[in-house]
Amino acid sequence: MRLKLAVLLSALSATFGLTSAVAAPAAPSAPAASPVFCSGTSCDGRDATEMGCVADAIPLTGFVVKDDHVTQQPKGDLNYSPACRAVWGEYNTVNADDIHHVVLFVQPEYGGVERSVAKVVTGAGHWETKMAAWNNSVKFCATHSGYDPDATDTGYGGLNVCTRWR
Repeated sequence: MRLKLAVLLSALSATFGLTSAVAAPAAPSAPAASPVFCSGTSCDGRDATEMGCVADAIPLTGFVVKDDHVTQQPKGDLNYSPACRAVWGEYNTVNADDIHHVVLFVQPEYGGVERSVAKVVTGAGHWETKMAAWNNSVKFCATHSGYDPDATDTGYGGLNVCTRWR
């Protein structure tokens, strides 16, 4: 009788796609996401680290400052946080004599007055601009003047450098 029951259950399982009643062990749960303290426009002008936005930061694009007088070139990244829906610029240099304006140029999504979020870099370190909401067009630059260098600005060669508009 038991053999007939086992054969019957096996046939039913194959026919109807039934599975065993024994549950597989549960997968370990992912750690809870770090809390964020702003989103979108409420992140404008705020610090990415303090607001918890760096935890899921994605580098969108970047640049390298071409300075023939140093052995390790400074680097810049334009970062995006999906949780915060905001962007910011990040600049890293090991050069003690580095002096740059790191600037996040921000333009409203459908046009309007451009504004900038700037920080003056003096020496080696890790530098971040304040954030801007993701729904803006943004460009991240490292310049000596603090102004948006255009294609004709060759006074400093590769020392004025930007990402493309995003």
